[in-house]
Amino acid sequence: VREGGTQSDGSPAEGDCQAAEFGERLGAFTVFDTTLNRPHQRLGSVTVLAAFLLVVFFSMLAFSIDLGYMCLVRSQAQNAADAAALAAAWERIGQERLASDFDHADSNARSVAAKFAALHRLATGHARLQTSEDVQIGRLNRFADHSESISTGDPLRYNAVQVTVHATSARGLETRHFFAPVFGHRAFDTTATATAAFG
Repeated sequence: VREGGTQSDGSPAEGDCQAAEFGERLGAFTVFDTTLNRPHQRLGSVTVLAAFLLVVFFSMLAFSIDLGYMCLVRSQAQNAADAAALAAAWERIGQERLASDFDHADSNARSVAAKFAALHRLATGHARLQTSEDVQIGRLNRFADHSESISTGDPLRYNAVQVTVHATSARGLETRHFFAPVFGHRAFDTTATATAAFG
């Protein structure tokens, strides 16, 4: 039996036919095996990508929650400062001022400011004013100039009350983050200021 070439009638030898048939089977097996492994490779790539995207998604979600909470506390502090400043200004132009009893008028205004601020709840408690520091009564010459400081010269010319609300750990109002402690940021401080003017 010849292992290669052609027979006398021009047809391929038996060995060539067997070799060709084996090659076709081997080729078919190789193609089938490669095609079989591709879905597993793609599945592994998708799993890694999905895990990475989940980490990114939850990180952004945690950041959004903490940032939203900070904005909420800031808004609560501002509301407390606005209400306290308006109430104190209204009290300041009461009967004591008309009677030129300015000391009594200022004392009442500070007490009213503290009372109205305490009605507003912040993150972990109610707003607290230290009247000697957080409620300033004096005069503003230019209401639109936010950089101007209140002057405390002549009580007869007083026309403004400025209230500052502190949501800080020093005031017993520590505001903690939800997720930021993972990155070493445990809490944050918030301060809001409001000024009410009167004629």
